[in-house]
Amino acid sequence: MTDKAADAYRAGDRLGIFGIMEKTENELLLGIDDRHLDVRVSVLKTQQAGYQTYVISTVVRCTIVLAGPIWCQSVEFIPLSLER
Repeated sequence: MTDKAADAYRAGDRLGIFGIMEKTENELLLGIDDRHLDVRVSVLKTQQAGYQTYVISTVVRCTIVLAGPIWCQSVEFIPLSLER
């Protein structure tokens, strides 16, 4: 756990296991690369019907050709709605 304020994070900092690749007013792009997979996570803040919403997208790229069928299977996510 960290006492760092959310607005103090910058590109190049770490957030959990992910590195912050880019940070704008409305989007946070996280990433981690290893021998088998490159992972990107985008957290996009939007306004819809007067409510602040977050859209989370992921991209996983297999870096080892033979791992493709084993590690890189499509996963369907069910949208999650959180209300305050």
